[in-house]
Amino acid sequence: MTFDTSVDTVRILDIHPRSVPTPGSSIRDQVISGLMKPAGHKTLPNILLYDERGLHLYDELTSDAAEYYLFAAEKEILQSKAAEIVKAMQPGMHDGALVDGVIVELGAGALRKTSLILGALARLVPCPSPIPPISYYALDLEKRELERTLRGLGLSEVGTELQGKIATAGLWGTYNDGLQFITEGRLRDEDVGVGVSGDGIEGTEAIGPPTLSSQQPLHILFLGSSLGNFTREDAAGFLRSLPLRSSSHDTLLLGMDHGNDAQKIRMAYNDTNGVSRRFVMNGLRCAGRVLGEERLFDQEKWEYVGTYNEQLRRHEAYYKSGSDQTIIDPETKATFPFVKDELIRVAFSHKFSEQDTYTLFTEANLHPVHRWTDSSSQYSLWLLQRQIAPKVSKQSSSLTSRPSR
Repeated sequence: MTFDTSVDTVRILDIHPRSVPTPGSSIRDQVISGLMKPAGHKTLPNILLYDERGLHLYDELTSDAAEYYLFAAEKEILQSKAAEIVKAMQPGMHDGALVDGVIVELGAGALRKTSLILGALARLVPCPSPIPPISYYALDLEKRELERTLRGLGLSEVGTELQGKIATAGLWGTYNDGLQFITEGRLRDEDVGVGVSGDGIEGTEAIGPPTLSSQQPLHILFLGSSLGNFTREDAAGFLRSLPLRSSSHDTLLLGMDHGNDAQKIRMAYNDTNGVSRRFVMNGLRCAGRVLGEERLFDQEKWEYVGTYNEQLRRHEAYYKSGSDQTIIDPETKATFPFVKDELIRVAFSHKFSEQDTYTLFTEANLHPVHRWTDSSSQYSLWLLQRQIAPKVSKQSSSLTSRPSR
């Protein structure tokens, strides 16, 4: 049996809310409010870093910057443990038994690591079917990047393995848009998936991913240490908000960076090839574009500053003004003065000690099912569920410690 792998089968669902945005919630509002803060406290939202060009630069950072250990460590885990991970996600549902479910990846990016998970999962499905038993939804901010990466996945060697086993689609929106989409039951809407156009759905008459039934497990992937971009308080709140059902087979696969050596962390965000700098500086172009003029922030007048805050255990990224200058909002004509050496924080990345990790899981009402670490113990992938953790015997304590390799 053969299945259509044409590039035309790429399906993107526009999940942006149809209602009028809450005042102050737009990216433009966030930029303005951050610039209005007093000197020493100014911020820009980190979402500015992930426009289409920013995603390409991030892909370059993960591919070419040897100092950026986070990607390499996570990839190492998946290359060696993907089969083990997907079996843990599907307990008692392999070895010829039914394998099904819906996978939603938050911030899917280039899909290079994700393809390792999907390939391993496809190998659990005994035979292809006209309607694949598993569906995978890649959520991200940029529609064209979703189209490009999903098309590339479909035409790759892994894409061949997925035929008739895992159907794919994109969710175009923010994390919050995606979580609301799932919580409202729109993945269960029988109209979402097959041969539908309009109403926020784009694609062809090809068969799309199956919808989520009340019995199917939901698996959320949150890779790349993206959780570190939240404050510690907000990270717990975000994890609590995930639509994981208790006493079910729903899971969360979560990537977390350890509390590594401070210099190692500094170098990860200050690579010798300057990719980190180009990635962060692109956010200024995006900020200008949001305000109405892409070159509003003259990059000759700004510098990238990356520093590790040891007290808060997080890396921080700033723009530093190279001179006294004033930014004028093209729309409102509001002025934002800066003095020489004044900083604007655009991003941070929290690191997690063992105590940080278990405190977070407790606050988020999650318990660990399994943990995998890279060979240098720099990084972990955690499989988590929303249910009361069972008592762990000494013999099974390996679930929360570094597994043997």
